[in-house]
Amino acid sequence: MPELYDTHTLLQVQEHLDPMPSFWLNMAFAEEMRFPSEWIDLEKIQGNRTLAPLVIPTAEGVPIYKRAAEASRFRAAYMKPKDMVTPDRSIKRRPGEALGGSATQEQREDAIVADILATHRSAIERSWEVMAARAVIDGKIKLKGEDYPETLVDFQRDPNHNVTLLGSEQWSDENANIPSQLTSWRGTTRRAKFGGPTNNLVLGKEATEHFLRNKEVRKLLDTQVRGTEGNSFNIGVREGEEVEFLGRFDGGLAVWSYSGYYEEQDGSQQEILHPEEVVLVGPGIRGVRCFGAIMDRKAGYQPASMFPKMWEQEDPAGLWIMTQSAPLMVPMRPNCSLKARVL
Repeated sequence: MPELYDTHTLLQVQEHLDPMPSFWLNMAFAEEMRFPSEWIDLEKIQGNRTLAPLVIPTAEGVPIYKRAAEASRFRAAYMKPKDMVTPDRSIKRRPGEALGGSATQEQREDAIVADILATHRSAIERSWEVMAARAVIDGKIKLKGEDYPETLVDFQRDPNHNVTLLGSEQWSDENANIPSQLTSWRGTTRRAKFGGPTNNLVLGKEATEHFLRNKEVRKLLDTQVRGTEGNSFNIGVREGEEVEFLGRFDGGLAVWSYSGYYEEQDGSQQEILHPEEVVLVGPGIRGVRCFGAIMDRKAGYQPASMFPKMWEQEDPAGLWIMTQSAPLMVPMRPNCSLKARVL
């Protein structure tokens, strides 16, 4: 069996792998902080901010707080996908390899190691992305996992930033004044405590169709009308990608169509943004990618965004690869976002 790779080598391999597309992370979480323990301390991020998130255990398990008074200190989620590189798997012909086996056993095993690392990185980064999305869309994150009590991290976004349209206000009504609604909602976030201006509008896939058909919106897209020259949109055939840039209103509001999803452990698909919802968000949300310490002696119990390691097992014989991460995505100004159910 080839020599085991150390963590430094595994990290180098991971760094050369293609990252997952990260729409929500890139849009709202530009900062990163690492903590030298498994606890994320919001006071170290927020400075003199008076509004602290609540952590509410909703299932039996180890208490999330060391002391009940520590409402701004909580444990990060912990991820540790693990896979085995077995001897029989390592000698099978890899996709793209010539019949008869053009690569050596060691080369094929190296390819499997890289593939496992890529799978781990993809799963972990997808979890970061979903966590970031929930923080922006809902103003709260539900954490759950093996040996982790189901826990709600509530960032205390103002309840007025969760809007449900009714009757003639819904976007399915041809007379709904969508531009007026957007102007009102942007005013709500701008005036809110821990809020600010918004410059991105993200539309669920069903909301997208009604938005583009709306009479008031189309008036703004008519370049023959004075004052609409700065509005530019793609209202024709779109590419059908998970994230599509539709255009920008004069004044700086970018509009996106979003249909991302993830798969649960049972294989069922879950929409990240409900198809009938829309979200406004601005750069003032100050999203922070927080990472707690890796609770592993080989990691020195130090914080890291990801920590891969590899070890040999004697019986049954094989190599194990595990990648660990302790993330939490924290929007420091949660009122700089607003969600609306428009259908």
